[in-house]
Amino acid sequence: MSDTTGFVPSDRHPNLAMLDGYWTDGHAARLPVAGTPECWIELDPTHGEMKLALPADGNEPDVTKFRNIDLATFTDDGSVWWEIRVLVDDSLHEAYSLLTRVADLIQLDRQSVAMAVHTALEAYRTLLASRGALSEEQQVGLHGELLLVEHLLDSLGSEDTISAWMGPLSEEHDLAFADVHLEVKTTKGEHRRHMISGTQQLQPLRGIPLWLVSIQLTPSTPDAGRTLVNLVMSVRARAGDFRPRIDALLLAMGWRDSDADLYTRHLALRSQPRAYLVDDSFPALTDARIGDAVPHADLLSDVRYRIDVTQLEHGTPPHPISGFVETTAAGQP
Repeated sequence: MSDTTGFVPSDRHPNLAMLDGYWTDGHAARLPVAGTPECWIELDPTHGEMKLALPADGNEPDVTKFRNIDLATFTDDGSVWWEIRVLVDDSLHEAYSLLTRVADLIQLDRQSVAMAVHTALEAYRTLLASRGALSEEQQVGLHGELLLVEHLLDSLGSEDTISAWMGPLSEEHDLAFADVHLEVKTTKGEHRRHMISGTQQLQPLRGIPLWLVSIQLTPSTPDAGRTLVNLVMSVRARAGDFRPRIDALLLAMGWRDSDADLYTRHLALRSQPRAYLVDDSFPALTDARIGDAVPHADLLSDVRYRIDVTQLEHGTPPHPISGFVETTAAGQP
């Protein structure tokens, strides 16, 4: 824990050593803050939270832009109170310093609750981390990948699917089965135009066939489409005992449950997904191909390019995704 949190020792608040003792003890504790208006800090180690309770007066403080803090309202003996709750995580001292600062601004500086909270939050942005949805590209990509994972969970089962799903931090492809690898690409465009990052993304590994799975989405209505929240809940429900692995992969992809209210858009399949075998005839930039064509190719980095597979001949990968993609090239534009 940091000793440079901005906490100023005073007779008004227990010192950090006492705070550590309370927290390590593991039991809930209420720490009154002497002054007017009445307020107190509650420690909740079991749930990893620290709370400041104070009378609801004036404009409601705005904490919606921050990830690790929220505001609740409760009634006690006929009076309405606000409760500012901070998720402590590994920032116990910082959370304590934030809440004592709010209390001091209200009781000593006579600031309104809304102003005191605003002033304190500006000084603690690192602890609270501004909320923010995944980028448009990330949302679309995750939506498509979850659609395929959901299909695999139904057709293949939890253990094999979760074992094959590699996530963004692996050097493997998105899904790596023993006899086939899959790289999933999703777009909202009318054409199957996809961004490829790096020279390894479409490089078959260890002689295992690699297929690019192309998914097209389109904005939809609630009765016909699904949100990211719907898909996350569905995949988690199907994962059973393997949910911890699902949650770890989602976290690595930037998903946070606390941001779920930011994902309200409904998307549906624009067309049936297609799969393309990445073989010698497929237009992919790989280390070997670049090395044959570009002098000092080892000096290149951060290679990104778009590929439009709309006109390419698609095929049918082996089980387990044969039922997910279009099986013939008939009617291909």
